[in-house]
Amino acid sequence: MSNPNEIKLIPISNRIAVKRNYILYPIDSIELINALARSNTGYMVAPRRGPTPPLGSRLDAVGPIARKGETTIDFDYVSQIIGVNGSNPREVTATLAEVESIIRDDLKINIDENIRFYESSSNYQVNTGKNPLKELAKITAPKDLYSSLSDILGMPIAAQALHISQKSETIENPEWFDMDIKPLPHRATYLYDVTTIFRRLTRSPVVEFLISIESITTKLLQTIESYRES
Repeated sequence: MSNPNEIKLIPISNRIAVKRNYILYPIDSIELINALARSNTGYMVAPRRGPTPPLGSRLDAVGPIARKGETTIDFDYVSQIIGVNGSNPREVTATLAEVESIIRDDLKINIDENIRFYESSSNYQVNTGKNPLKELAKITAPKDLYSSLSDILGMPIAAQALHISQKSETIENPEWFDMDIKPLPHRATYLYDVTTIFRRLTRSPVVEFLISIESITTKLLQTIESYRES
């Protein structure tokens, strides 16, 4: 029999991406699509739409370019972002590593050069067996601040979300963390909605974070729900 208080995580999306600095010879969309098709490793590439670009020009593709199993590969030619989306953290990280390997071997581009950052983003719905509205309401600003805000609004107020970010950094920084924990609309009494962004200059910490995202999310929610104001 399963534990009724067991935390259940429902993966909505997991993504890992790499952004290269803009350089003189960026990765070309058609070249990348063709390299994935030639790799014979199971990629179903997106059909080309519209007229073939003139010889010597480049295709400025944005969006999904291929699929493998449960993962989707997208590419933004302008920003030079290659991303992999899916539900399984290990599958998306492994797929990105494979795409990078294909770029090195087929296109003869050192993907490790001119990296701006690696980034993971996740979205989970989580059932802990408790009421997110009540649990998040325990985490309040100082009482005197909430009292002042309540006076201004003419009604009692409570927190219904927890938004945390890396201290002393901004979202434009290549080293960034951001997590938003809130009740899921229309299911607010039993499901959390958790979105997370984690960005670093190199691949390894981002891969490790994404692979551990379910454990990290579980520990954070357990800590929130065990919180008691002193």
